[in-house]
Amino acid sequence: MDEKKKHVLACGVRLFARKGYHKTSIEEIAKEAGISKGAFYLYFSSKESFVVAALTMFQTEINEQIKHVQQEPLDPRESLSKQITYIIEHMYTYKDFLLMYFQEDISIGEETLDLIQQIKQSNVQWLDEQIRNVYGKNVEKIIYDMIVIFEAMFAGYMRWAIIEQAPINYNDIGPFMIDRLDDIVEAMIAKNTDPLLKEFPNVLHVQGSEWRDADLKETIQTLKMMDIPEDANQEEVVDVLEILENELYKEQIQPAIIRGLLTQLRTFNEYETICEVISRKLDLENISK
Repeated sequence: MDEKKKHVLACGVRLFARKGYHKTSIEEIAKEAGISKGAFYLYFSSKESFVVAALTMFQTEINEQIKHVQQEPLDPRESLSKQITYIIEHMYTYKDFLLMYFQEDISIGEETLDLIQQIKQSNVQWLDEQIRNVYGKNVEKIIYDMIVIFEAMFAGYMRWAIIEQAPINYNDIGPFMIDRLDDIVEAMIAKNTDPLLKEFPNVLHVQGSEWRDADLKETIQTLKMMDIPEDANQEEVVDVLEILENELYKEQIQPAIIRGLLTQLRTFNEYETICEVISRKLDLENISK
């Protein structure tokens, strides 16, 4: 993401957190950022698009840190606990802005709704992968119930910790939640409990290009927002990203083309993790070359 745009976002987020959404004008954001009102519209078409960009930046920062944690030599339980802790720390950092967003009556347009849906889908897919990593095949039958239970626990503790400001040490939340999941998984397996949820329609099992649009749109956004490595040809990297995005959104993908594009990006360490995510989600290793 352009550094100037990041600066404008940071200034606007501070103002929203301090004054609220409705009491903050575009003129005030521009003044705080040291730009003209006209320059604001070079980056954002409206206050809503500004909020969408801010939420996207927030989610992208979380995703990037989570990917770094996943690369560390940790066992699945330690990794998930550390990922949870980072998410909570990040939410604390932006808690005033998040409180403003959830508490004020902000008119939500189609752009915001699309982003919220993308985030929901991404979160469910992340949880599906992490829970399977921790419990393996034992949790196959009850995976969807575990995702719902995890989401409920996380949302509940975030509400009490951030909104109600209860005296909870956020470093304890991750390990505590995983211990509770252990108890639930053990009890459900021991009792051979039938799951309440047998599938998640349109979240984990969306097919074809519809699945790719839902699942990879955020990944592409993350790639675009990452700073291009200093030793890279800026125009060449931008071209590769645009071609990759177009290929991923086609009804019939061309694995050989996508492999080639990912190989070009992987020459830079900064892109290695996210390229691996794309390769894994598209199962490129198992598609005939």
